[in-house]
Amino acid sequence: MRRKPLRAFWYSVSSALVIVYLGAATANAYGTVNALIGIALSVVLMTLICQSLTGFSLRHGLNVDELSRRMFGKGGAVIATITLFLAALYFAVFETSVLVFTFQTQFGGPKEMWAAIVVLYSTPLIIGRMRQFLDRINGWLLPIYWGGFAVAIVWATIQYGLSTDWMTHAGIPLAVMEGVPGWVAAAASYMGTWSVLLFAVDFAALGRPGDEQYHRRWTFGFPFWVPTIVFNSLIGIVLIFTIQGAEFSEAGVAGGLVKMMGIIGLLLVFVSQTRINTANYYVAVTNLETTGRQAFRLGWPTWAWASMSAVLIFLLVLLPVMEYMLITLAWLGVVVLAWIGIALAHIFISNRQTGSGGAEPHPGWPGVTSWVISAALGFAILQAKGSWISGYGAFVTLVVAALSYYFLVKAVPQPVPTAVDS
Repeated sequence: MRRKPLRAFWYSVSSALVIVYLGAATANAYGTVNALIGIALSVVLMTLICQSLTGFSLRHGLNVDELSRRMFGKGGAVIATITLFLAALYFAVFETSVLVFTFQTQFGGPKEMWAAIVVLYSTPLIIGRMRQFLDRINGWLLPIYWGGFAVAIVWATIQYGLSTDWMTHAGIPLAVMEGVPGWVAAAASYMGTWSVLLFAVDFAALGRPGDEQYHRRWTFGFPFWVPTIVFNSLIGIVLIFTIQGAEFSEAGVAGGLVKMMGIIGLLLVFVSQTRINTANYYVAVTNLETTGRQAFRLGWPTWAWASMSAVLIFLLVLLPVMEYMLITLAWLGVVVLAWIGIALAHIFISNRQTGSGGAEPHPGWPGVTSWVISAALGFAILQAKGSWISGYGAFVTLVVAALSYYFLVKAVPQPVPTAVDS
């Protein structure tokens, strides 16, 4: 894929309302200053890690499945595609649920009807020429998204008055984070969305190796992460503290926009969610198809997997998905962070070995072992509710995954890679 279409397709991720909500939620829970420090730390970490992962993906033309085969072997790679499918599926369900809530707020009607409408119009957008068409207009939709939220902030300020309460909000003490600095807890909350880094690997695999430096800097670098994390989070913080009656919930910002701006607010949410859902639906379908082909040897066409994914999204939207968002992100985050830690260690070893004339490692079971150990430790820390250690679970998972993989690969003789593994 050429530079600009790939960049436009990837930038559709920047309009995720989940980040808008997360900014408001972290500021409410840990205080605005702590939230801003955690946001800044998240931007730096996500940018550096994303550049490392996507640079390797662009250089070698590897998506998540193909990179996972090199780290875990053929069997272990299936776990990665299932994980990425579940992450994309959940975000697709979340963003679809926001759209459904928005349509209900504006027009009324049953949830089932709006869920069916949203899923039916969203699914075809990722297939064939429709996706190519959306790639072309995504560049035009992005200014509408940012311009729309700028108008929303001005609108809210005029209607409800200029308030600086959001700047000095001290947060609500949480027992589960007792003893953990607020900025650490805020950064850990954003690590629950790091599955988007796996999305980046799949997107980077569509690019050309000769464009690596361009994409590392402009497509997957700070020009993407600063607006995606910082701007979206600030929008959520300002709006949730300014719009009277807006709830600190996943759909609170969307509902507040519609109640305040009417049809204009609806159009703003519609544009933003349609853009992000093209990415969510695309990643979900491609990884579901890969899982079916590898694990069950099913050679179904893409439209069949897209239809299956659409049915799953529709059914899950009918469940109270909003209530379990933070829990789901925490559990998904552990598995994803373990994969990221291993991938970073693999890239480090590979760059050193290939740079000195050696071969890229294909460890197989040591990779799976590292994943199991680090993920199990992360899950155990998550269950340590009321203990200070629970606030550091995400960081521990990432570090343990990278170190255990590095030492296991160095300690175990490496097999000669086969065509299947590579």
